Amino acid sequence: MGKLQKDKRDIYYRKAKELGYRARSAFKLLQIDEKLNILQDVTRAVDLCAAPGGWTQVLVDRMNDDEVTRGLNSSLTPTSSSSRVIAVDLMGIAPLKGAQMIQGDITRQSTTDEIIQSLDGHKADIVVCDGAPDVIGIHDVDEFIQNELLLSALNLACNLLKPGGHFVAKIFRGKNVGIMFAHLKQFFNDVVCAKPKACRNSSIESFVTCRDFKTIQPNISAHILSSQLKPCCVPFIACGSGLDSDQSYPLNMQVIDEKDRKASSHNLISTTTSINSTNSQITPLSSLSNTQLQASGSQNKSTLKNIIKISTNTELSTYASLDPLAAPIKPPFQKALDLKRTNKLPT
Repeated sequence: MGKLQKDKRDIYYRKAKELGYRARSAFKLLQIDEKLNILQDVTRAVDLCAAPGGWTQVLVDRMNDDEVTRGLNSSLTPTSSSSRVIAVDLMGIAPLKGAQMIQGDITRQSTTDEIIQSLDGHKADIVVCDGAPDVIGIHDVDEFIQNELLLSALNLACNLLKPGGHFVAKIFRGKNVGIMFAHLKQFFNDVVCAKPKACRNSSIESFVTCRDFKTIQPNISAHILSSQLKPCCVPFIACGSGLDSDQSYPLNMQVIDEKDRKASSHNLISTTTSINSTNSQITPLSSLSNTQLQASGSQNKSTLKNIIKISTNTELSTYASLDPLAAPIKPPFQKALDLKRTNKLPT
């Protein structure tokens, strides 16, 4: 798929580049926070499986409301051990101002020790994990591997969170999801399953949002499928409003008020109003042309107003697709790319 087609088909991919986020997944955390307010008063956070850093950007922004930084300068160096945001991933992450990057395996004790040292003796207010395995399309296998990754993140979170802290992690909803919910309810007083609007409707991914961490010692070494816990249900919550990730939007729809780069996805389009010389009426987005759309978000600190403009056909002809903000650092496929460039890749 060409870049223009991907920009047209995936509005969140396009808006992430325009608003300065490294990944479209940033909108997922923004929408969860919009609904559940999990980032309020957070002073220390740990982002597991953080590459390329979209969720880390959201965490840094929420804790630095007076100064929005995207860390686009590649010359930036990681901050000291006093950093309030710790980002961890098995792959390298480009430096981001306001966060400390740790490259390591979250299943290893050495990585846990390094995170604890970076927190400088403090406990984290929230631990988030947007990690997922390379899916193979067999849902039972994908769900099992994802649950194992989630348990590893939970084990780490239990060692890092302060009493009353929060934990957010990706989960694949399948036939064994009730057992995972039962595991999580052992450690948190409030557990819900959230589906941000930035997720596609066809995707089985959701996010378990766990609040009010209990002061108990973690004991989750037992395999999820051999657990004696009985499956349980938790509330399912839809998060976010406005843009639909399954809908294609015209390329000439642009944010023209970009000075506030903290804007979350839900206020990009909340109302679709056609301004007529005599009166105003609600019309479908697809029928609009050469008009201005105004989207009004809530007035709290996490959501501000944005104005969306449908450009003229002349302006559309000048549309240029933006490149992603953070290219992968030493990705697994780098060797194959190097061989291909030198015509040495086996066929």
